Amino acid sequence: MLHVVNCPQCGTALPADARFCSSCGERLAAPIADPLRQLVPPEVAAKLEASRRTGSGGERRVVTVLFCDVKGSTAAAERLDPEEWTEIMNGLFAVLIAPVYRYEGVVARLMGDAILAFFGAPIAHEDDPTRAVLAGMDIVAGVSAERERIRTKLGLDVDVRVGINTGLAVIGEVGSDLRVEYTAMGDAVNLAARMEQTAEPGSIRIAEETYRLVAPLFDCQPLGGVEVKGKREPVNAYRVVRRRERPGPLRGLEGVSAPLIGRDREVGLLRAALGALEQGRGGLVALVAEAGLGKSRLLADARASWAGQWSESRAVAYERTRPYAQFEQHLRTESAPNTVDIGALLGLAGSPLEGEALKQEIARRVVQRMRDLATSAPLVLVFDDLHWADAASVGLLAELLPLRLVVPLLFLCATRGDADPAVLALFEVEDARRIDLAPLTARDAEALAAALVPGTVEPSARRALAARSDGNPFFLEELVRAGTPSAGDGAVPSTLQGLLLARIDALAAEPRRTLQVASVIGRSFPRPVLSAITAGDGALDAQLDTLQSAALIVRADADAFAFRHALTHDAAYSSLLKRERRDLHRRVGEHLERQFGDRAAAEATLLGHHFTEAADARAVRYERLAGDAASRLYANAEAAAHYRRALEASGGDIDSATALHLYTQLGRALELQARYSDALAVYEEFERLAVERRDRRLELGALSAHATLHSFFNPMHDPDRAAGLLQRAAAIAEEVGDREAEARILWTLMLQLALPGHDLAKAATYGERSIAIARELGLRQQLAFTLNDMHHPYVQTGRIIEARRAGAEARELWL
Repeated sequence: MLHVVNCPQCGTALPADARFCSSCGERLAAPIADPLRQLVPPEVAAKLEASRRTGSGGERRVVTVLFCDVKGSTAAAERLDPEEWTEIMNGLFAVLIAPVYRYEGVVARLMGDAILAFFGAPIAHEDDPTRAVLAGMDIVAGVSAERERIRTKLGLDVDVRVGINTGLAVIGEVGSDLRVEYTAMGDAVNLAARMEQTAEPGSIRIAEETYRLVAPLFDCQPLGGVEVKGKREPVNAYRVVRRRERPGPLRGLEGVSAPLIGRDREVGLLRAALGALEQGRGGLVALVAEAGLGKSRLLADARASWAGQWSESRAVAYERTRPYAQFEQHLRTESAPNTVDIGALLGLAGSPLEGEALKQEIARRVVQRMRDLATSAPLVLVFDDLHWADAASVGLLAELLPLRLVVPLLFLCATRGDADPAVLALFEVEDARRIDLAPLTARDAEALAAALVPGTVEPSARRALAARSDGNPFFLEELVRAGTPSAGDGAVPSTLQGLLLARIDALAAEPRRTLQVASVIGRSFPRPVLSAITAGDGALDAQLDTLQSAALIVRADADAFAFRHALTHDAAYSSLLKRERRDLHRRVGEHLERQFGDRAAAEATLLGHHFTEAADARAVRYERLAGDAASRLYANAEAAAHYRRALEASGGDIDSATALHLYTQLGRALELQARYSDALAVYEEFERLAVERRDRRLELGALSAHATLHSFFNPMHDPDRAAGLLQRAAAIAEEVGDREAEARILWTLMLQLALPGHDLAKAATYGERSIAIARELGLRQQLAFTLNDMHHPYVQTGRIIEARRAGAEARELWL
């Protein structure tokens, strides 16, 4: 709504279609046609209308917010007739608003003598921060001329000040039946307002984030820190002075699937490695680079030049906690294409092995399988997106690497430079060849632009595109697909996210919504699942065709699709409101749960992911199952992640048995990773929960787990602390009648007091009490353990005969 009318009675600024003054109740003249609507470009108006039709309730977007107000308006309003002042303000508003729409922003609100505008929604551009600053400069220049006219005609001095900030906001319609606005809300808006409030008249003040994105394009004066309500530290602010005659480049983020140009050295190294493999020599080659510089493209080129055995896998982020997720892709065959447990793939289903023994057997069988394959014919194993790999796959890959030295086996790995140290450490062996990809040179970028842009386009336009790409192949490709924007204003895209959102925003409402829903399913999404979630009919296929034509998705197989790029997926997903994401994840989870039926437990990782993101209580069950499965494989990092998510999903509302299982298993998984401090924090949290609930059995479990951590030799070893905890636990076990637990605790307590410098006689007493309970209850294993460990306190207290008897009885029990 545009406030362009002032009440003739009290001067309050009101919407143009208001009938009564909201302040004094004065009846107003009939609404007049809004003279500013003609400034709204048709495509912007159409997009706003499409947003209203979808009724999605808003989106999360990174936007650049612009606040502008007229200084001196209050004094001027006091001197002029309201009708005369309204005429002046309408003229000023035209000057303020026109530049916003010129650069395809949106005026969200007029507020008496100020405007709120934003860039980045509903139509996003790769250079929205730049557009906002340019609009601000045009506003200041335009008001300068209007200001002189007002001074000459009325003797009044008015000016404007502009504040700009870039950040996350919720964009959409808000209000009631009486008034609805398409606007932005969030901290980004508040900070932009603060920039405007502290700006000098006739100037543009921008916050730190906007400055970071536009600094190469404008000369800016640092203004130091500005105090902002709700911020702990002052926010750095800058005054925009002028547009640079020779703007510097802005770096982009992502890559391209395009002609392979400028990678001759890298191609040569890969082909040399393949040539050596043909001669029977294995090796390890790692492609390391930021996203978008062509790692996967180089792998595709290598694949095209290799006619022999080739096994390829690509890690995905949401499977980082599923043990051996990436390796399963190498182990699947045409007869077993679907996701199955690695145990089944290796013939270990139902194996009695567990823990470290199972982990070692998995490694042995995988090593043997790959050895056999490479012995039969040279083999290439590809691990793409290794930065997303689960810890178990990384560990198994480390076990596998030595094979390159004895059989013709070539490892090709691709990862980002900021990957986990365990991944990067794989490439530190002496004979590894690490290839760090750099951005394309200016000449190579121009050659790529020439290959991508039709020959009818002027060479100067191709050169401009190449310069704007800053050597990132994917960034250049996306610029071309977006329609070869003009480089006349010197703007350079700040991030690929803006460019990808621009392509998404160009879609009609229906395929755009389909893309957003698909992003919740995952980077790859089966059509039947998408159809079930969208209640799709015949129109779904048309929408998928549209998305393929726009090069946003590709067909993965006969009945499934995938996002063409990870950032396309991220951009679509991040635009959804959190409440929408939760609802869609819940619906996806429920559909998959029905689809899997009796196999749901085997798909616990996937179902846990969706129900966790949905904040649905069912996440507890599936994350627990996934954690248990990981624990059985001795994949402790993944197990810990699942158990932690299960606890977080519960919100503390879980039964005692589940709490006992999750806390003890989480702590144990952390201990097995030598994360003793983290394990201690878990046990302390567990104990606090038990005390809050006044649940003595739960407290018993917490104390027992806590004491165990201090009982064994590790950085947390503290026999005295362990003894104190165990004594409390033994008292609770006796109180609640859990005599089996009491026997176990007394045995552990005996071990702590049997150490040198402690009360050996008391240790023997505790041990004898454990033995008595174990005999009474027929606890054969516990009895054997305690009898065996009684040797030390008996011997040290001179009870040699009893020590021999206890040892002999223990040996009989073990037989």
